[in-house]
Amino acid sequence: MSEAARIDLVDRAPLTEKQQNVYESIMQYQRVNGYAP
Repeated sequence: MSEAARIDLVDRAPLTEKQQNVYESIMQYQRVNGYAP
């Protein structure tokens, strides 16, 4: 595993499921609308 990938996993690990869902919703919104809410 690369250093960058390991850091990425560590950064994501503390997210709760709800926080992750919110994050994914925002990312999907950005893809659909082209900008952040």
